[in-house]
Amino acid sequence: MGLSDTAVRNAKPVSDKTIKLSDGEGLQLWVRPSGAKTWALAYRFGGLQKKLTIGRYPAVGLREARRQKDEAKAFLAQGIDPSTRNLLIKQEQEAIRANTFESVAAELVAKKKREGKADRTIVKINWLLDFAKAALAKRPVREITAPEVLAVLRPIETEGKLETAQRLRAVIGEVMRYAVATGKAERDPTGDLRGALSSPKSTPRPAIIEPKPFGGLLRAVDGHDGMIEVIRAKNAHVTLGRKLNGFSILEIDKVGEAFQRHAHAPNSSKFLAMRAASSAASSFNPFKSIWMARKASSKSKSSSVSSGATPT
Repeated sequence: MGLSDTAVRNAKPVSDKTIKLSDGEGLQLWVRPSGAKTWALAYRFGGLQKKLTIGRYPAVGLREARRQKDEAKAFLAQGIDPSTRNLLIKQEQEAIRANTFESVAAELVAKKKREGKADRTIVKINWLLDFAKAALAKRPVREITAPEVLAVLRPIETEGKLETAQRLRAVIGEVMRYAVATGKAERDPTGDLRGALSSPKSTPRPAIIEPKPFGGLLRAVDGHDGMIEVIRAKNAHVTLGRKLNGFSILEIDKVGEAFQRHAHAPNSSKFLAMRAASSAASSFNPFKSIWMARKASSKSKSSSVSSGATPT
């Protein structure tokens, strides 16, 4: 006959030795001289007598002890040692707890340092991560959800720091994607936040045409580490200010001046040829557009000279 809740509750040591009260099918309640009570399952596996500790009473009651006993018996029926399985589960849980957001972020920053990233880039990333550490530092990366990340970003957004909130989302996403790549997490939850944050309003500004300010723009673009959209644009094959496909800023300016010279006669063959060539190519390569516009201008000029016409 099995144990009752009353019998388990009233069980007391009767000597300086541990007593074992049986509930049947190998389930036992061990009562130690100190009064502590522990559930254990006695079973055989591979011809050896073994013991599986289930848990302490009253944290684990009689009903739960019986449930875990039945589960262990089911594994035994499949040829699985429940003690080994529990050990593996425990090790996996410890690994999950060890892979916190803070530790993975530190790994990512160390990787960037090895790659030779600029000191200002590392400082910027650490500055952004400081906003998240209070809430996420000790959280296992595998368990971090989109609402948790949003809870970190929302106060920053409420303060009106929209650009900072967007950059922090990008950095947290980078940490999570690194965790996925290294097997520490299953997915990046920041992708679910697309559209959840307010976007900063852009302020239209005049084009930069002076050499020194333009150089400053190029340096700022080259050093950008924030939103992925900007990084992709930065890495595109079209990089203003650098000599690509044989064109420099001066040549670009010359083509622009050529358009302006003929703008007073929008129906002239020269202007129409330049505009058509530029329009046909600009959708996929602005430098090819410049080349075709310049070629059209030269061709039109050669045609005018050969016909005896005076170029306008």
